[in-house]
Amino acid sequence: MSRKQMYQLIKKIIETKDNKYIKQCIFDKKLKIDEYGRAQLILATGDINFEKDCLTNKELNLTPYGRTALISGINDREFLDECIHNEKLNLNRFEIVQLILETKDTKYIKKCVFDQTIKLKVYERLQLMQKTGDPEYLRNDFTPKGVEKMPSIDLPKEMTIGIEIESEGELNYSYFFANDWLLGWRPKNEPTLPEGTEIVSPKLNGKGVDSYDIYAVCNMLIKIGQKTSEKCGGHIHIGASYLTTKKSYANLILLYANAERILYLISNVPGELPRKESIGHYAIPLSKKIQQYTDSKNADLANEENFKDFINKLKSIQKTRYYGLNFQSVNESYKDTIEFRLPNGTLNPQTWIENINLFGGLVKTAEELATIQVKPLEERSQDEQKKMNLFKIICSSDTSEKDVLNALLSLIVDEDKIHIYEKRYIMNNELLEANIELKKMFDEHIWETTTISTQIEKNSNQLARRYRQEKWYATFLNYIRSFFKKN
Repeated sequence: MSRKQMYQLIKKIIETKDNKYIKQCIFDKKLKIDEYGRAQLILATGDINFEKDCLTNKELNLTPYGRTALISGINDREFLDECIHNEKLNLNRFEIVQLILETKDTKYIKKCVFDQTIKLKVYERLQLMQKTGDPEYLRNDFTPKGVEKMPSIDLPKEMTIGIEIESEGELNYSYFFANDWLLGWRPKNEPTLPEGTEIVSPKLNGKGVDSYDIYAVCNMLIKIGQKTSEKCGGHIHIGASYLTTKKSYANLILLYANAERILYLISNVPGELPRKESIGHYAIPLSKKIQQYTDSKNADLANEENFKDFINKLKSIQKTRYYGLNFQSVNESYKDTIEFRLPNGTLNPQTWIENINLFGGLVKTAEELATIQVKPLEERSQDEQKKMNLFKIICSSDTSEKDVLNALLSLIVDEDKIHIYEKRYIMNNELLEANIELKKMFDEHIWETTTISTQIEKNSNQLARRYRQEKWYATFLNYIRSFFKKN
């Protein structure tokens, strides 16, 4: 009997409206009616007690598929809930999830998400979460209480931010790709994580909800069983458009290069060193590479000319994105970001927030310094001159690492947050000194003295002279316009 013929037979049986006859047909094996067809006939009787008895009737011996169709068709919420908790029915997890979703009852779906007695896998619970279609539920359920008092992104609203949360566990990329993700975050295939995935944030800008979503997504991943491993990184992107001049980029390079060893140590929580695989391959220190370039080409990275060429030159020095500070996406239409690849992977939302403020503060300071540098000394405020002095301390070859740390933190993070990174440095520096292999890798890639810092004041003076000339010329033009207007 073809499927079409079977459906025609079922239709004729149901049209008789003879319950006794319909029930006889259900048990008549000669008719060779399939699971779905028998479920249709059972439901057509309209006899609730009969329908429920059929679920466990040994003569019928319904498969989980047939039982699922029958349970769904009975349309009794209490009975459905009883069935999905009844292990004797032997429903598989996929069918349980489908039964829950078919209710289309958001409240009930939410109730089932973390009902441990249902014994669903973590990705099946995630599927239920996604289908609620309620972002506020997800935020409320996964965002810790009192989050408004926890650390949050504290950067200029004009600065855009993106993060990539790498983790491993049951939820690999193939699963994420097959399902809509939550709160605007999306999955991305990461070749280095065959048993995991990378969750990419939408564009963030530091609003309260952005910080809250970092807490929510991290907690969600933890709750469904994801973990970070030696393969995971904690990459942070800052919108490149925040830096408006070549001078700003030069400042960023100077700040970064002269404090690179420090930045690696304060990118992770106390007691956690950068991973060898990162230093050796995925987040290679950049400072010695820049030093070698400037020495061989006699290049002046603080020169204000040829902005586009300067960016392309930075990319050519790197050749790949696998550096602690990555410029490969700058001026690219698909992204246009500066990437910091130093931190290890983490599912700790507070660590993410602290690192966002750290590297965002570095970029913010580079732009601020560029604005100050075009001003003559006599026109700089006391605070601006203080920032320039701290910048000089960082770039001086005679400065101790501890003094560079103090100057750097004073420049790029708020005073009440300095202790966070000081604690990281003290503990992680001790660990690094004791780790001979990793220390050797640092020494191979990180410069000890700078060859481009000598250009700072020279170029600052040149820019200041240009600034005075332009200001004088603008004043002169305004005087001429005013003169002719009066006459």
